[in-house]
Amino acid sequence: MEGFDRFSSFILKDATIDDAIGFAKELGVEDKNIVSFDKLKIDDVREIKNRCEVLHDKKIAFVFGDIGFDAQNALLKLTEEPPENTFFIFYKPENLLDTIYSRCQVVSIKREKDFVDDELKSVIEGDDEGLLKYLLSCESFSKEEMLVLLKKLLFYFSEKKDAKGVGRIVEFLKTYREFNLNKRLLLINIYLTLRGGHENSYC
Repeated sequence: MEGFDRFSSFILKDATIDDAIGFAKELGVEDKNIVSFDKLKIDDVREIKNRCEVLHDKKIAFVFGDIGFDAQNALLKLTEEPPENTFFIFYKPENLLDTIYSRCQVVSIKREKDFVDDELKSVIEGDDEGLLKYLLSCESFSKEEMLVLLKKLLFYFSEKKDAKGVGRIVEFLKTYREFNLNKRLLLINIYLTLRGGHENSYC
């Protein structure tokens, strides 16, 4: 990624964990050397320091979601004097300390992927069997990927000016963010909603 090789720490705005991992790969980091933390703790920072001491010749990236105050303080030294070939990527920067924020290059992630692409639109407007097959294939999606799919569907119903559809997808989004719902049940509900069965969906 041209221009970014001068930096070691990055803040990704409007990003998901998948965006952050993809960004690390664009920096030239191999999959096996991308280490992600949903919620960073003090013990995790010790592990990071140990790994930084061992790996010097290969690029490594540490991807952070939520970070507590103590863990941020423990990270200060590393972000101030980052080891060679080491990247720190923050994708939930809302509560970052100013001292860490000031050491990072801020990158805005484009959200085009939240909109409905032609392939998905074709599946939605195709036959029932094809739609159901596609949705059931989404059962392997991560939580972040499922949220992106729901956002695409929200945009689809908005374009169609289908208020009931929008309402149901908003409900799915809110519930899926807060709880670990059964993914297959959610996908069946999405199928019913796409086929006009708003009243029959049962999330």
